[in-house]
Amino acid sequence: MDARCWHKDGREMLAQGWTGDAGTRMDARCWHKDGREMLAQGWTGDAGTRMDARCWHKDGREMLAQGWTGDAGTRMDARCWHKDGREMLAQGWTGDAGTRRDGRVHDEYRLKGRKGRTGLKG
Repeated sequence: MDARCWHKDGREMLAQGWTGDAGTRMDARCWHKDGREMLAQGWTGDAGTRMDARCWHKDGREMLAQGWTGDAGTRMDARCWHKDGREMLAQGWTGDAGTRRDGRVHDEYRLKGRKGRTGLKG
């Protein structure tokens, strides 16, 4: 995916944001693949619409995007949660319930068993 955030230690998290403490976040910002700005507490969809989606790392920390890396190029498959509880992929955020953009609902990828697209349960 094109949206990237950089961690202070060089990993793909936003340098000026996350502290790494569980549930702690600052005014970190992310950039959508097409250049639109996304905020940690309210992803922006088309025309700047807030979608109030949040992403959760497998260990409970809030993340800004799917496909975070522990090492360069290595996906950790963090799950993303839509405001109504459905799991979504970063490449398919929804502005309205049930709508898709460039991706698919998480569970559909899981059922198809596509490597690198399945989230971690629990």
